[in-house]
Amino acid sequence: MNPLTPDQFRNDIVAAVKKDCRCATPGFQKIISFNFEDYGIAPTLLWDSEILIHEIIRSEFEALDEGIQRQGDSKRRYRCDVCRRTCTETYTEFSINMYRSFVLFDEDLRASTAEFVLGFRGFDENDFGRITDFSRADNLDSYLAQLT
Repeated sequence: MNPLTPDQFRNDIVAAVKKDCRCATPGFQKIISFNFEDYGIAPTLLWDSEILIHEIIRSEFEALDEGIQRQGDSKRRYRCDVCRRTCTETYTEFSINMYRSFVLFDEDLRASTAEFVLGFRGFDENDFGRITDFSRADNLDSYLAQLT
């Protein structure tokens, strides 16, 4: 599969995902829940997750609170306007160029594995091999199928 740019991802993937509520979709929950701390590795983000969180959770969901913020960290609760499911976003800033977000739904329906198309960014690329429950998608159809 040819790599997508972040703009192509927004135009093609995000647009397809936004067509319906995806809160109960295990693959959607899995991809936006990526948290490097689950693997005991250096700070790492998953681009797919970051864009989906920004374009769907932060932009489309109702914020339930002002969020809790302290020293570059924040937590904020959201609710889907369609299904009324609730979730919590955690955002952490490690430096001016390194941050990460992840979202956990109160009703945890996450798949055990997920695919990505954009990939990881982190302080130590050697750590990426320790992330065994996420793999690069072979094709766009299988990637979209897990999200929808």
